[in-house]
Amino acid sequence: MVGTKDDRQLLRDAVLRAGKLVLRAQGHARELAQKSGNEPLSETDLAANDFLREQLTSARSGYGWLSEESTDDLRRLDCEKVWVVDPIDGTRAFLRGGTDYAVSVALVFRGRPSLAALFAPARNEFYFAEAGHGAWQNGKAIRVSRTTTLAASRAIAASGILESRRLWRQPWPKLDISQFNSVALRICLVASGRFDFTITTRRKREWDLAAADLIVTEAGGKCLGRSGETFVYNREDTRQGPVVATNAILDKQIFDLFGRAEA
Repeated sequence: MVGTKDDRQLLRDAVLRAGKLVLRAQGHARELAQKSGNEPLSETDLAANDFLREQLTSARSGYGWLSEESTDDLRRLDCEKVWVVDPIDGTRAFLRGGTDYAVSVALVFRGRPSLAALFAPARNEFYFAEAGHGAWQNGKAIRVSRTTTLAASRAIAASGILESRRLWRQPWPKLDISQFNSVALRICLVASGRFDFTITTRRKREWDLAAADLIVTEAGGKCLGRSGETFVYNREDTRQGPVVATNAILDKQIFDLFGRAEA
C-alpha cells in the first residue's frame, strides 16, 4: 500500500480545514490580479495555499511540492512523493459567490496519484480516493454510471464547448449538459455517477487534474488525454493536454468525435 494511514489522515484533515477557510472568506475575498489566460487570483487562493503548504510540508519534509499558487521548485523532480495542489480550483466561481469550486490535493507517487482529496465546501461534498482501494464521497463509496450511449448521456462541460461547429468533425447528439467552473469538480461528479462524462479541449495543468484523476479512476472511470493516454504527473512541464473523463464505457464514442478538437 503506497499511502500510509498517517498520510491519509494528514491529507483529509488539511483539505477539510482549507475548505472551511475558503468558505469563511467567500463573499468578502478580494481579487488581486488576473493571471495568464485571464484567470483571477484572490487573496484567499494565497491564504489557502499558505495553509496547505504549512500543514503538509511541515509534516512531510521529504515530499515535494507543486502548487498553482507557489513558485515551482524543480527539486520536486527528485522526490518520490509530491503534493500536487490547487488551493481553489474554480476561483472565478468562488469570487462570484457560486458553489462550483473546490480545494484539490493529490499525493503523487512515481508519476501517478496515490492519494487524493477534493473538498467543495459550498456544496459540502468531500471526495477521497486511495490507489487500489476505491473512492468515496462524504464517506460513501462511489461508482461511475453505466450509461452506454452518448445520446442517453449527461455531460458536464464549459459553456458552448460541445456545440462549437469549429471544434468537431461531426456534431454531438443533443445532450443534457450542465456547466461547472471547476474542472476537478466536474471530473468528481462523473466519478459519483451524477454525470457520464466531461471534456475540455484546453490544456490543463497537473494541479487541475491529479486529485480528480485518481478519484474517477478509483470509481471505475477513466481520465485520459486527447489521444487516449493516461496522464503522468510530477513532470518538469506541468502542462497536460485536453481531458476526457468518462464512465469507461463511452470512451470510443467520444474519441470518434474528438478528432478535430483544438488544443
